[in-house]
Amino acid sequence: MVGPILGPTLGGWLTELCNWRWVFYINVPFGLLALLGIFAFVPETERDRARPFDFFGFALLSLAIGAQQLMLHRGELKDWFSSAEIMTYAALAPNISPLNPVLRGPAMPPEWSLDSAHGLAALNAEITRQAATIACLDDFRLMMYIMLIAVPLVVLLRRPQSLPVAQVPAD
Repeated sequence: MVGPILGPTLGGWLTELCNWRWVFYINVPFGLLALLGIFAFVPETERDRARPFDFFGFALLSLAIGAQQLMLHRGELKDWFSSAEIMTYAALAPNISPLNPVLRGPAMPPEWSLDSAHGLAALNAEITRQAATIACLDDFRLMMYIMLIAVPLVVLLRRPQSLPVAQVPAD
């Protein structure tokens, strides 16, 4: 909650004090600090070659997230649930999940079995991780849209530099 409050204030102050480019340069030290923190505190993990990448699960996740994004993005344009397209997206998004009985078959790994506490805890952790990733990506997309609008406005609305007045000789 601090970012949306302090961001415009800091951006305006930097623009007035230095230049509008410093609004972007201010992120460099924080990025370097985050990179150093990753190198210092995130341990290297070994690849488990016995457990290959789950392309089936990845495809289902992509379809479900895509259907939800389309529903949320196009819902307002199509008058929400009075549209068959939005109803299709709304029906598709929650049904592409491990809770669907069709997907509970042998395609699901045993640790994702919803009949055990371990499987439910793993499913809950995975859904929470994916929701946090989606929220972060949506915030980043919103910031990019705002910057695409704000940067040209800053350039257009800046104070014009005063030009020297040319001396015209009198006749």
